[in-house]
Amino acid sequence: MKYCIICTLFMYSCAGTAQNQKTTQNSNLKSTEKVLTEIGDSIEDNDTLAQPEILPFELEKATSQKFSGGAPGSNTIYMYQIKLKKLTDKSLSFKALWTNPKGLSINFELKRKFQADDWANYKNNDELMLYAQKTQYGEAAQAAMKKYNKEINTGKKAPYIFKTEGLIEYELDGKTFYYEVENIEDLPSFSAP
Repeated sequence: MKYCIICTLFMYSCAGTAQNQKTTQNSNLKSTEKVLTEIGDSIEDNDTLAQPEILPFELEKATSQKFSGGAPGSNTIYMYQIKLKKLTDKSLSFKALWTNPKGLSINFELKRKFQADDWANYKNNDELMLYAQKTQYGEAAQAAMKKYNKEINTGKKAPYIFKTEGLIEYELDGKTFYYEVENIEDLPSFSAP
């Protein structure tokens, strides 16, 4: 049963990414013109941060999709998928995503080509597919986590207040930078029966 649900979610995800591809691609490509911001000792606003010269990647598409369990009080999962093209041979890795300026970060995972794959295996002009998943816990799960002293909210606060739909944290040659995503396309939500 578990594999049937996973397979169904995968099929819905694949079908949704084909919709409105051209429109979303054009609006997301505009966000590649956004300037990167390097983290400083004290971040008070976006204008005070240092700016690197060249964007090391091109954002092709960013999507989100909501999955909910069928039972009342069950968990809701928000899946974020970001497709981009690496434009440098320098060391580049992606760390976190914020979708709310006052919310906590979500860690990125790289869709791997093989078991031992990592960020270093990707070269200039390679495509990368990033995944981030945020879970909104239902009442029963929250009660169980509280009972066993498990943290519900993990992550860190955004380094500054951003006004776009998302903020990506990444490292380029050991330095931390931020990239603002103008548009994250909402795919149709999916509810388990």
